Amino acid sequence: MSVVAEHKQGTLFMLVGPGGVGKNAVLDQLLVQVSDIKQLATATTRGPRKGEEHGKQRWFVTLDEFKQMIADEKLVEYQEVHAGVYYGVPKFALESAFEAGQDLVADIDFHGAIKIRAGYMQNSISIFVAPPNMDILAERLIARQDSQQSIDDRLHRAAEEMLYATEADFVIVNWNLDDAIKQAIQLITALRQKSPNILPNITTTFSTTVTISSTGQKLMGTVLKGEKPTRIALNLLRDNGIVQPDANHLFFAKTPITVDFDEQQRRYHIDYEFVYEDGS
Repeated sequence: MSVVAEHKQGTLFMLVGPGGVGKNAVLDQLLVQVSDIKQLATATTRGPRKGEEHGKQRWFVTLDEFKQMIADEKLVEYQEVHAGVYYGVPKFALESAFEAGQDLVADIDFHGAIKIRAGYMQNSISIFVAPPNMDILAERLIARQDSQQSIDDRLHRAAEEMLYATEADFVIVNWNLDDAIKQAIQLITALRQKSPNILPNITTTFSTTVTISSTGQKLMGTVLKGEKPTRIALNLLRDNGIVQPDANHLFFAKTPITVDFDEQQRRYHIDYEFVYEDGS
C-alpha cells in the first residue's frame, strides 16, 4: 500500500509592534541568517525607501490602484496607517506561497495580524516586538531623524499597538538589537523544526492598572495570554463597585505603558496603565 506524503504548507511569521521598535532591522537579519525564508511583499501607496524594490519588499501602487484592489477583494487586509498612506496584504502573495511550501516573514500592522490569524490560523505566527519602554521608543524615533510630526503620530499610535502584545503568539522585547535578532532567529528556527524548547530563558507577563479619577483609587489585575487589557480594566472596575463602566471613559494614563525586566528571573513584565473618568 502506497503512502502519500503530506504536503508541506508554508508559514507566515509576522513581526508586529509599534513603529520604530526595530522590526525592519530584525526582519533584514532573518532574511540573511535564516535559510529558505522570503519576505512577504505587501502593497502600499507610499513611495519606495532606499533599498526597496517593487515586488520584493513592497508592491508600490497608486491610490487608485489600491482602491481597485479593495473593490476586487484582492487584499486579505488593509489599513490607512498614516493619512493617505495605505498598506495591504495581497491574497495571491500569501496563498501561492503557502501552497508552494514557502515560509515568509513580514512586518505587519496589528490590525492586519488579527485578520491574517483569523483567516490563516494554520499558516501564520505572530511575534510581537516590544520596546523596553516608551521613552526609549521616542529616543529611537528621534535617532532615525523622523520628522516631529511623524514621531508624534507614531508615539500616539504606539500605546494602542502595544495592546496587541497580549494576543500575539510570542513576545520579544528589543532592549538590545543583537539580542532581539538572536531571539527571533532562535524562535523561528525552533518553530520550523517543531522544537519544544522555544525561547526557554525569557518570559513575558502582563498586568493592567486602572486609576479612578474621582477617588484616586488604583486597581491592578493580571492579564493572561490572549486577554485584552482593556477588558480586564473594565472587569476590575465592575469588581470594585462601578456596575456598568463605560469603555468610552477609559483612557490611557500619562505614562500608558511600563516595561520592567527582572534579570534574575529572566522575565519581562508589561503593565498597561489607564485612567477611568467616572465623572463623580
